[in-house]
Amino acid sequence: MIAFTMDCFDQVLLLPEQIEDLDITWDNADVLPVLVKRIAHREGIGGLLAEGVRTAARKIGQDIEELAIHVKGLESPPHDTCSGRALGVTYETSNRGMCHIHPIVGMAWDCGKLV
Repeated sequence: MIAFTMDCFDQVLLLPEQIEDLDITWDNADVLPVLVKRIAHREGIGGLLAEGVRTAARKIGQDIEELAIHVKGLESPPHDTCSGRALGVTYETSNRGMCHIHPIVGMAWDCGKLV
């Protein structure tokens, strides 16, 4: 969610007043705990970000949904789906979206196979 927000700001799709004049540039790690707290407490911009990338992208508008990486509204896990041939397909076709808790079929297929 924070990477999506930084990407939107970097591409000038979010204005400073929309993010409450926070410095959310890619090289500012100090803003991460601030954003996490605001998201957890739904304070200011955190209220919007707490809704997830799909909803936030739709509310922000400006055709930024292509920046919102999700499947069926569930954001991507932080690992690379190229680790197994079936994992990416499992994420795309799962009834839950990109759920890393229940990709059992894909993990079973990939188990012990070389990529």
